[in-house]
Amino acid sequence: MQKTESVSLGEEREYELLVVLDEEGKATGEVFLDDGEVLEMGGELSEWIRVNFKSKVDGKTVSLNSEVVNGKFGTEKMLVKKVVFLGLRPDSKGGVAPVFVLQQWKSGGKIVRGRGSYSVQGKFGVAVIDGLSQRIGAKFELLVKIYQ
Repeated sequence: MQKTESVSLGEEREYELLVVLDEEGKATGEVFLDDGEVLEMGGELSEWIRVNFKSKVDGKTVSLNSEVVNGKFGTEKMLVKKVVFLGLRPDSKGGVAPVFVLQQWKSGGKIVRGRGSYSVQGKFGVAVIDGLSQRIGAKFELLVKIYQ
């Protein structure tokens, strides 16, 4: 039996996105949230949002882009705090602190810069970008330069 969890619009919720890259360095995923009030999921009477995510590696940079499909559900207090990229092909021995740029489209093009962590586990690299405060329901682009 699957557990369902009700989300109140007044509560702050934190999310972590796990991006598992395939052998071509690409990944896709989605998040669906609704008000939990109307039985018809995603119907016209309910408040809901679906966010599609696409990620890809391009040279020494990995990107994560979001696309908001329907924005009727209030997500002001639903924040992405951390993004983990798994399956990177390492060029280095690890221990490099990747540099990231977060482009927040909804905030008038606000740009946030910072650092994360990077390690090699087996044959693959893992990048962790934390300390974010990005609304899950707002379009954004995260660019992470891994290899320095």
